[in-house]
Amino acid sequence: MSRVQVKFFIIILFITLNISLTGVEKQARDETILEEVVQSSSEIEAQKESETEDNSWIEVEWNVYYSNIGIYMNLKGNETEDLGEATEFEVYRHLLTKGILPTFVVLEASTYPLPLLGVGLKNYAANVYGLGKVTDSFNFIEGVTKGFQEPYAFSLFLGNVVLFSRKEEKRIGGNIGISGVVLTYGQYHIYDNTLIDDHWYEVELKIGGKRRFVDGILRWNYKIGTRFHQNPNIRDIAYIGLKRMRNDLQGKFWSFTKNSGFEYIMDFDYNEARIIRHYFMIDKKAPVAEKFTFGLSIGFVWESRSKYLGQLAPSGIEGGSWQFLIRPNLWF
Repeated sequence: MSRVQVKFFIIILFITLNISLTGVEKQARDETILEEVVQSSSEIEAQKESETEDNSWIEVEWNVYYSNIGIYMNLKGNETEDLGEATEFEVYRHLLTKGILPTFVVLEASTYPLPLLGVGLKNYAANVYGLGKVTDSFNFIEGVTKGFQEPYAFSLFLGNVVLFSRKEEKRIGGNIGISGVVLTYGQYHIYDNTLIDDHWYEVELKIGGKRRFVDGILRWNYKIGTRFHQNPNIRDIAYIGLKRMRNDLQGKFWSFTKNSGFEYIMDFDYNEARIIRHYFMIDKKAPVAEKFTFGLSIGFVWESRSKYLGQLAPSGIEGGSWQFLIRPNLWF
């Protein structure tokens, strides 16, 4: 395979509002009082303007498994709806019952650092890759890096966006919930930690988001969609995905709902409606400091032999193949 050149195009929009107030030389007592009144009024107006100006912004997320940058653009130009500290059920209900007309456009570029590292080690550092072999059927490097089907992607989201905030806390990035349609494109497919040329397209209905306060993080992603591959050796699929993860710094380690999570994706053959892939992970987090959490996810991915055709069809495998997955992670 020839060298793969991956080009990332990141558009950064940055809006800065500068308001300066100049004073007037004091000539008389009355004039000084009038100047202070005018200045105070200007500061109030500037504060109101800055509160309503941020209808478009940039969100950046860095993680060893999934990193992305997104540009959020409010189509209506009004203030983005804030659900405050709404309960998890209230958030889901609100996102499900919002109107179908989109109020936001989001452009996103995403990449998967550790899966890309696995591809690089297998193809350019085979000796290092071989060091991960634990048994004849399990390679630790594969267990840490497999499970993702693309090295990077570009997405267009059309739908609705809400924010989350807590009165006594300054809002930090990532406090966002979304519901709508996602259109995604990628240029390569990852097969057995090897990049395969494949222009693929995906259409997805999604409800997702992340609520992040100082005492914990809640993530969710519920989706249904289809993916079409230009490479004839990879089957087109329809899929269903469920994901929920919560990290509560004040919750008990053994709490099932507060410091645990899961992710499950089931792929169907688009033409024959039969299951060709299961992906399942369970997650456990252990708060070890005020703003630091260690997480460990374990699970598996099963792929039917019929998922790939032609030159990519696995040989010597009946039914399907299993891969045990293990993912240590750190959360801040």
